Amino acid sequence: MATDESVNDVPIDIDELANTSLPCTPSKSPPGKKGKLKMNIDEKIDSLIDAVAELASKCDGTFQRVESMERVLENTASSITTLSTTVSELLRKSSSHKEKILNVEKNVSALQQENKQLKETLTKVSPKIAHKLPDVVDSVHRLGQKRGDGRPRVIIIQFAMRLYRDTVWRDAKENHYLKESGLYIKEDLSSEERAARRKAWPLVKRAREEGKKAAFRGGFAFIEGVRVSVPDVT
Repeated sequence: MATDESVNDVPIDIDELANTSLPCTPSKSPPGKKGKLKMNIDEKIDSLIDAVAELASKCDGTFQRVESMERVLENTASSITTLSTTVSELLRKSSSHKEKILNVEKNVSALQQENKQLKETLTKVSPKIAHKLPDVVDSVHRLGQKRGDGRPRVIIIQFAMRLYRDTVWRDAKENHYLKESGLYIKEDLSSEERAARRKAWPLVKRAREEGKKAAFRGGFAFIEGVRVSVPDVT
């Protein structure tokens, strides 16, 4: 007799089912392409951030070096300015010294010319001592500033020995060269001697007017070879 059979009535072989291998279900699905792309982008961003940070650090160092160089340049510019000022001052002083040296050279040249003229004068006044002038003259002093009219200055000669002075003094009297040149030689008197001569001058003048020989020696007056004292002056 036919009967209706349901699905639940299908016979199942338990042993066969136990021996059949079933597919394994993974606990977590593997990452897809989108996950890998996101990881690569993050890594690149991190790498880029690191590179920017390193570059920023290098830039900071560069800026510090630039600032240091700017300070060095400022100090150098200040030093150059100071050096330029110093050089300008040295040039100014050098120019001033050069002018002074030129003036000294001119004065030395003038003194050499005056010395030459003095030697010529002494030679023509006293030819006997001309060959030993360096031993005759001890020192020479010129009085006052150099004259603008070209006239010679007053010269004081100090002789090494009184003998030489008396020789020149004697030879200078009535010397034609001195008269023609407008030069004269006289004693260098002290203020006391000049005062004594002024007091004795009236007596000397009177004696000369009377035809007597009257002259001065130092601060003393002599008439006919006899020294006249100042109280004798009337």
